Amino acid sequence: PDVEVKSLPCRIDRMQLVAEDVMAVFLRLPAVEELHYRPGQYLDVMLSEGRRRSFSIASAPGDGPLIVLHVRRASKSGFTGQLFDTMRSGTLLRIEGPLGQFWFRTESPRPALFVGGGTGYAPLRAMLRQLIATGDRRPVTLYWGGRSESDLYEHAWLSQLERERPGFIYRPVLSGPGLPDAKGGAVRHGLVHEAVLADHADLTGFDVYASGPPAMIEAI
Repeated sequence: PDVEVKSLPCRIDRMQLVAEDVMAVFLRLPAVEELHYRPGQYLDVMLSEGRRRSFSIASAPGDGPLIVLHVRRASKSGFTGQLFDTMRSGTLLRIEGPLGQFWFRTESPRPALFVGGGTGYAPLRAMLRQLIATGDRRPVTLYWGGRSESDLYEHAWLSQLERERPGFIYRPVLSGPGLPDAKGGAVRHGLVHEAVLADHADLTGFDVYASGPPAMIEAI
């Protein structure tokens, strides 16, 4: 479908705390509206006085009518603070989207390397879930970096997916000091972009999709 940028009201259908400081927010659009988007794109939540906050869409179009955001708590008093402390199911928001040029290029024959830092995992998750929904079996490797184990809040699902889906490789990387390998020894330590380069000295054969904190993107 054509991607058209829309400004729409929506309600918070439900919220789920997926990590200590990360909330999965499920948004429901009006029954007569649809938001066509490419997995990887983001939307803006419109705030008062013309302010806006940008969040990647963590769900794929094939996941159903609800739009999922992964929101990290960034402040006590700002929008994310309110989301954690005072907003509830039924809260009305206005969104604008979809936005951005970050989406999966299905026409490329190259295998994909996904590199996510923290909630930068969200748009990569949308891409991955869409590939699964459409039965696309191309090789995908996901490197997901966080400070502590709780930052890798879908570790169990990704580990299971790696076991079940041929061609999918999951590489969790933790940068925090002195963390035990509590997840079966599969977790690497260090910075996520360094883990990528340790495994792949030459990246010319891959399409690289990177999403995360500015410092991580800069390093990549």
